[in-house]
Amino acid sequence: MEASYSHLSPATAYNRWTGLMGIVQQVYEVTKELHELVDAAYEKDNRDAHIESVEALLEKRDALLEQLEPPYSREERMMGLQIVEMNEHVKVGLQRLKQEVKVDIQQLNKQKQHGQKYRNPYGNTSMDGMFLDKRN
Repeated sequence: MEASYSHLSPATAYNRWTGLMGIVQQVYEVTKELHELVDAAYEKDNRDAHIESVEALLEKRDALLEQLEPPYSREERMMGLQIVEMNEHVKVGLQRLKQEVKVDIQQLNKQKQHGQKYRNPYGNTSMDGMFLDKRN
């Protein structure tokens, strides 16, 4: 279903069409950047900066998605299908990144527990089941 701008003046129709196409194109470009960023290798030391970059692109894309309004031309629908395909890959990459952070937090908590046990080895002993010798 092609967009119909017959009820608008030619200048208004053109501005509306190019503006909408521009927004779809911008969403496509931001999604493409996000797709590439999620695939990009990064150092563990720079993971915070990597996550901040991903978050900034997600926020930018969300703002652009709010501006989209139908009807869409054939080209826009084709771009939309490509955006959906890239978005599926982005989701997988974000889940992988989340899992990496989760594993690192678990390792940090284990190291913290081992450090506490090393500093105070008898700190978590319980008094239940204490043996009393009654012979003396």
